[in-house]
Amino acid sequence: MVFRIEALPAKYGDCLFLKFGGVGERPTRILVDGGPPGVFNASLKIRLRNEQQAFPDEVPLKLDVVMVSHIDQDHIYGIIQLLDAIRDADEQNAPRPYKPIWLLHNGFDAILGEGAGTAARDVGGPATLASFGEPGPLALPTEPHPVAAAVLQSYNEALKLGSLASFLQVTRNPPDQSLLTSDRAPISIGGAALRILGPLNDQVEEFRNEWHKKLGSAGAGPAALAQYLDDSIPNLASIVALLEYDRKTVLLTGDARGDVIIKACAKAGLIKNGKLKVDVLKVPHHGSDRDLETSFFEIIEAKHYIISANGNFGNPDRASLEMLEQGTGNRDVRVYLTVAAQDCDTQHEAWRSNKTIKYDPAIHAISPLIQRWQQGTRITVSNGEPIQIDL
Repeated sequence: MVFRIEALPAKYGDCLFLKFGGVGERPTRILVDGGPPGVFNASLKIRLRNEQQAFPDEVPLKLDVVMVSHIDQDHIYGIIQLLDAIRDADEQNAPRPYKPIWLLHNGFDAILGEGAGTAARDVGGPATLASFGEPGPLALPTEPHPVAAAVLQSYNEALKLGSLASFLQVTRNPPDQSLLTSDRAPISIGGAALRILGPLNDQVEEFRNEWHKKLGSAGAGPAALAQYLDDSIPNLASIVALLEYDRKTVLLTGDARGDVIIKACAKAGLIKNGKLKVDVLKVPHHGSDRDLETSFFEIIEAKHYIISANGNFGNPDRASLEMLEQGTGNRDVRVYLTVAAQDCDTQHEAWRSNKTIKYDPAIHAISPLIQRWQQGTRITVSNGEPIQIDL
């Protein structure tokens, strides 16, 4: 049996390609996120072309599941481009290059429990939704708050993803297109089981109540609502899932916060004697220390840790890597960086150039830590090399 996980270079975003099945058979393929602008052409498209060359009789190339864990641009943009490529082929009467079977994704309006466009109108007042296929964020009548602009741009891209999937007749959230939450039965995919752990139903209900309460409060303007939306998305919109195949497990975390992931795993009964052991962990939110604590790595024990980040927005934070080192205790583990530590440090310094807190190598640089790991034997590091994990 073959079970392979690849983390493609995705800049400051996520893009995972998983395949499994019997030797000599067409593998089952799962694509998780597509990275921010530039990643589809520079990385994902090339990887899919290599897959097409390996299976030349398979036209179009089947992607059994395409999962978008989070509506932020660094997860969703490459998937939109993938669907755009299919639509372009249709318009040119050419063979479709890819055939996504299922799309797994929670749009924000679905989490809110409202019709399409509701959250945008709430946040932006008389916002005008961009029409299908047009680029750019939602148009606001006045200059939006920076947070509102960022949120609404991601929101607009999520609407476009849903429209494209519908137009191309890609089945979304089977069997009934409902919200993917922790009460879903495991989804069977080519002999594997995908178990949705989050978002949690009680958190969704709490969010809906709080959202409407804030809408009804006096003086709750677009900036306040946008900030609330931005703070809440990592907790609620990000899908957390456990994929199991041939007794091997991969924990997919998107941008969910560490404590939320622990709570979801506990509610699912996965934590035994204070531990959840998995083969592969996609470290949440690109290794941001805002979302992690040392206890996260103490409770969830993995053999392989994937960190997809390039230093932008400060990720991966040095503090997060120190948490990983401390939390893994004396265990032998493997850590995979999609971008080399020195390049992350260079990008981190550039990102902080216009910030109040400037880049300080003594505090922020991850290269010294990675170099120390490489000199030891307990933590093996893949420092920007192509990531391919065979289980």
